[in-house]
Amino acid sequence: MGSKRVGLARTQALIENLKRELQMNQTSFVGQKQKVIALTNASTTAKVLTANDSGALITLDPSTDSATTITVTMPTPEAGLTFDFLIRNDQVNAAADIILQTAANGHDFEGAIVCDNGAVGIQETLASTSKITIDATNVKTVFGTTARVTCDGTDYYIVITHPQDAKNCVATAAGGGVQFVLAATL
Repeated sequence: MGSKRVGLARTQALIENLKRELQMNQTSFVGQKQKVIALTNASTTAKVLTANDSGALITLDPSTDSATTITVTMPTPEAGLTFDFLIRNDQVNAAADIILQTAANGHDFEGAIVCDNGAVGIQETLASTSKITIDATNVKTVFGTTARVTCDGTDYYIVITHPQDAKNCVATAAGGGVQFVLAATL
């Protein structure tokens, strides 16, 4: 038999069309970067995530002095979807809310919000929550807040870490020191 070389384009096409699991045998990849989706409140922003966005880092920047909201809607649940969120700056305008919501009321966020009250972390448990509003009514400190969201195919499991002083930071209505407003329905 003769040897026939397979070109790079053909090799790429074969790998891209592979419709089975690929055993990597402890192979390590270097130089990979997480996809970043950057959202600001320079104008009203409504981002609907898709399954193709899974694995992305979504950065949220509510620092423009604009009375506009950043709304992020999760995709229809599929097992294995994951998303990371990072709030890059503090809210400057009292109407610059950030909203994380599911695609429908039947798909909820479950999990915890870990806040720092200056001494000990407070854990707030989320149950049957379809909408989380990071409220800017009293222009609060949200810089450095992160969230990790994972889907089991039915609901989203979320852990929010809020590193700022946030005594009584979770409620079902805006006000006083409330940072996160939880709603069972959209």
